[in-house]
Amino acid sequence: MSWGNLTAMRTPVAVVAVDFATHAAEICRRAAPLLQGLGANVVLLYQIEVQNALAADVTLYPGERAEGVAVGDYLQRDAERHMAPLVALLREEGLQARLRISHGPVIEGILACARAERADVLVVGSDVRAGLGRLVQANFTESVLRGAECPVLVIRALGEGGAPGVSEARAQVRSEDDG
Repeated sequence: MSWGNLTAMRTPVAVVAVDFATHAAEICRRAAPLLQGLGANVVLLYQIEVQNALAADVTLYPGERAEGVAVGDYLQRDAERHMAPLVALLREEGLQARLRISHGPVIEGILACARAERADVLVVGSDVRAGLGRLVQANFTESVLRGAECPVLVIRALGEGGAPGVSEARAQVRSEDDG
């Protein structure tokens, strides 16, 4: 089936997977014209992976708050706050965009989202790092490429930086886990 036949049946879907990296906005901006050309609706995906011993239902008491909040809820709200500007950016570029936040291992979550959304294209960002960071990024990209059931567009970040940022909520969860 050709792309033209596919688009005649339904609007194409693009899943754009990003994290808190400094280059996430650049990836969205660079992907936007390509996704516009496809007429795609965009699902902006952020995958929450807690790599520590705290369960999602453990209660935290962050900052000066009197009431507690579950780790999963705390990270969910944090991700919503950080990803909202990227959804707005995609919409400003003329795309239909919505946010999807999932919990669990990153690669598996990205691939599961692409399947669940019936994605026609999966967009991931890649930055050029040195040393071990480059190896980790290459393994991530290769795992996504091998596991995806749709075409994968890898957009290389051209800007400086790019390392995943640690939000206040993530820092709080890490400090709680460390005791």
